[in-house]
Amino acid sequence: MTDTHSISSAQAGTYTPFAVNGDRDPFGSLHLLEFDGGDAPRVIFGIWRCPPLTVEVTPTRDEGIYVVAGTVELAIDDGAPARLGAGDLVLVRNGARCRYTVSEDLTAVFASA
Repeated sequence: MTDTHSISSAQAGTYTPFAVNGDRDPFGSLHLLEFDGGDAPRVIFGIWRCPPLTVEVTPTRDEGIYVVAGTVELAIDDGAPARLGAGDLVLVRNGARCRYTVSEDLTAVFASA
């Protein structure tokens, strides 16, 4: 039987380096909570911390991002960038072409399914 609950602390949790595009582009660090779904986790939930940078990525799963602190501009599929700050929430669909421009140290909660 797999665990059905996972509890952690944002302050005490372990953050690991996060990179995208074949680990080519640094993208801050993650503290992950995952529920086992067999070959791949069915839900990934965690906290993302990122210093100022710009990176392009195409997610392979739907992702929700809630900004806790900091600011980021997000352009999806070559559209006009949206400026996101504390309290903003965005859903990015699987396969969307995204350009993130973090202008101020970012802390965000995310979920991927």
